[in-house]
Amino acid sequence: MVTLLGPSGCGKTTTLRILAGLERVDAGEILGRNQRVLVSSARNIFVPPHRRNIGMVFQSYAIWPHMTVFENVAYPLKLRRMAHGDIRRRVASTLEMVGLAGLDDRPAPMLSGGQQQRVALARALAPEPDLLLLDEPFSNLDTELRSRMRHELRLLKRKLGLSSVFVTHDQIEALSLSDWIIVMRDGAVEQVGKPADIYTSPATPFVRDFLGKAIVLSGAVTEVRANGHVGFKIGGYPGPELQAHSSRTETLRPGKMAHLAIRPEDVVARVAEPGLRPDADGNTIGGMIESLLFIGSRNEARIALEGGQFLPLFLPRGEEWSEGRRVEIVFPRAVTEVWPA
Repeated sequence: MVTLLGPSGCGKTTTLRILAGLERVDAGEILGRNQRVLVSSARNIFVPPHRRNIGMVFQSYAIWPHMTVFENVAYPLKLRRMAHGDIRRRVASTLEMVGLAGLDDRPAPMLSGGQQQRVALARALAPEPDLLLLDEPFSNLDTELRSRMRHELRLLKRKLGLSSVFVTHDQIEALSLSDWIIVMRDGAVEQVGKPADIYTSPATPFVRDFLGKAIVLSGAVTEVRANGHVGFKIGGYPGPELQAHSSRTETLRPGKMAHLAIRPEDVVARVAEPGLRPDADGNTIGGMIESLLFIGSRNEARIALEGGQFLPLFLPRGEEWSEGRRVEIVFPRAVTEVWPA
């Protein structure tokens, strides 16, 4: 499963529609299974959508309200002029696969949102396509149902061994479902990679800030070593400099403005005691809880540092956090990175 991930308007759905044959390209080629040429502007080749053997699940599901579940799923098979008995067997096996067995005669409008989504998926799978395209198929579902459908799609993908292209702007969907992620921005590709690699080693500030949350503090570089070690001083903060790393040391110079970035889940926070207790890297700074939101499994806090900068931070349950309380914040050097400003 390859996921096209990016903000609204970046070109995800347009790319998907080009693969499906619903949009024409100005230049370039698209190759399908066994290097079959589907599109070539140079050779004036354009295979129409119905001859590409590609299934597509639309964001709005696009199931026909005047048809039953069976008729919706059987429709593309009838267009292929399959025998009636083969159609019944194929529809029955597909509906069982997506958990809709026994609902063959149910009118489409009488289905729940999750069931309609399954009908759209079954209709796309019934012709046994070479490629499955999914255009934000979970966007109309509630939070709990979205989570369940993510697991079901993951299991179904593993069972079928079917290649698919998934479009979403939801980071959780992209990270949890994808084998590969293509991060897009303004019609261009920012980064391609496996989910864990993109999350832990973003190639650009846009990818870093778009995929997951990131704490970003401005300041200045104090030291750069050949092994990637970087010293960093938080702007306006009177405390000690921090020890970090960077894969971009060729663009960093002592005294130059830069940004320090770390994922909130990598930060260690504790109630402050008299005198800072530095960690092994000396990366402990002090702050105060300016605002605190209890969201069940954890607390979301806004920490104010001396000098005017703020950190959005997750605070675990178990401590008696309160607004106005002093805290100590530890930035582990291995996951603290310095970026050029």
